[in-house]
Formats: sequence, structure tokens, C-alpha cells
Amino acid sequence: MYGYIERGKLPARRLGSIIVLLREDLSGFERSVVGRPRRRTTVWRTPVVGNPQYLLSVRVRLKEDQQEAFRKKLVVLRKQKKHQFPGTVARYISYSQQDLSLVQITLVWRYPSMPSDEEREKTLNALRADFEDLFEWEYTTILEGPVDLNA
Repeated sequence: MYGYIERGKLPARRLGSIIVLLREDLSGFERSVVGRPRRRTTVWRTPVVGNPQYLLSVRVRLKEDQQEAFRKKLVVLRKQKKHQFPGTVARYISYSQQDLSLVQITLVWRYPSMPSDEEREKTLNALRADFEDLFEWEYTTILEGPVDLNA
């Protein structure tokens, strides 16, 4: 908020050491888009020779009525910087809008920085253990392998 105030994007007044914002200024305020917006759709590419990507995709179902507990656990995971999966270039945890109990975990590595099979299994098992009370791991679907096309 301080940055928006300093750049004049959000009007504010100072009363001694206190910064005061008007309710109507806050209600009309919209944050800037983070990152640069895409101007064109990227084309499909084949992976760079010598630096291909490897993808691990896990689909797992939440136990009944665990959506709120799952969201809280994600906040803790982020704050505590847990389950970083060494060497990953991208990590995603999402859920299906059509079925809120279906969770997708996607991890992407580049081959040169990818840990061994044993290390990847060890880190995935740590995630399983941490979410044991929330997920139905016995119904998990795992897809993994090299990326053939990316954008």
C-alpha cells in the first residue's frame, strides 16, 4: 500500500505518524496487474536440446468436507516455505472448479537441475505425509515424463 501511496495511485493523508485513507478511495482502488500482460499468444515449441523439461502431475481427491482445511494448510505451506521440491522451475497446486474436491499438483523440472528419482520420491512422500489427513491418497493418479511441447 505504501508504494501505491508514494506513486500517487492511492490518495492518502497523514495525521502525525498515522496514514489515513478514505473509504471511498479504497472501494474504488484496483491493484496493478503483476507482470507484463501478454500481447500475443505464444506458439508451441519443442524443448531446447540439452535443457528439456520434465513434468510430474498428481491428481488427488480431498476427503469429504476438507476444502477449508486444505486452503488453510496451503497458507501454512507458503508461510513456512515447505515442500519446495528442489530443482523445480515451476510448481502449481490447484483445484477443479467443476469438482472442488479434486486437487492437481504439477511440478516442472529442467533435466540438468532435476534431482534423482529417489530424491523426487522422498519429497513427494513428505508432501503425502503432511497432507495425509486431507487427501485420499489411495485414489491418486500420477502422470510423469518428458515434455514434448511447451509454450
